[in-house]
Amino acid sequence: RTPSLQRKYRVRTGSRQAAVMYFQYCNLPGTIHKAVNCNQISSSGQEFMLRRLMFFCFLAVFGFTVSAASAAQNAPSRQPVASPSAHTIDVGRSTLTVRVYKAGMFSGFGHDHEIRAPITEGTVDESSANPTVKLRVNARDLKVIDHELEPKKRSEVQDTMMSDKVLDVDHYPEISFTSTRVTSTGTDHWLVNGMLTLHGETHGVTLKVEKVDGKYTGSVAIKQKDYGIIPVSVAGGTIKVRDEVSIEFAIVTK
Repeated sequence: RTPSLQRKYRVRTGSRQAAVMYFQYCNLPGTIHKAVNCNQISSSGQEFMLRRLMFFCFLAVFGFTVSAASAAQNAPSRQPVASPSAHTIDVGRSTLTVRVYKAGMFSGFGHDHEIRAPITEGTVDESSANPTVKLRVNARDLKVIDHELEPKKRSEVQDTMMSDKVLDVDHYPEISFTSTRVTSTGTDHWLVNGMLTLHGETHGVTLKVEKVDGKYTGSVAIKQKDYGIIPVSVAGGTIKVRDEVSIEFAIVTK
């Protein structure tokens, strides 16, 4: 008759049980029963068998972990692939210009301001399948161009523009635009919808764009208050700038 034997081993550390393992030995061929009699295995032998089982389990888990980690490390990284029809913006010949206009009772004593910065980076894709425009400007690169102002006065306007009263470039160092839809309105003419981020605020805008002699030009009017900017005013508000400003760009691609 084939015997059935079930033993229960407990491994203890001090008075705390660390693990409970069961071994079931049953329905084995008679030849093995004759060779191995569990009743004859000593206590030390049982402990040795338990330790060997735990050791091989550890090796199996460790080997699987190392293999998985090695496979992950050796797997080729996936890099974003740029559209073959996308052209990089030539930052040396592409600019963004902001025009700020005076207002108020004594606006005749004020000045319109022209502010310009190079486009830091971007791409233009004219492909008919998915035309896109992306560009970024470093807000710290914006410079007041007003030639009619004395250097000292121009420096004051520059400092005010960079401060937390207007652009707050320390907290919002970037201006960016990403198109969401580009519609052709004729040869080398487009209507571009996209998201403009300025002063930490992002809003949808629409630009009319044209291409002349290889240069893309366009403009959009926005309100400063929409982007959390309070228009600057002096002399009790009798001299101030308008809420609406014009943002223009001229882009040349490589």
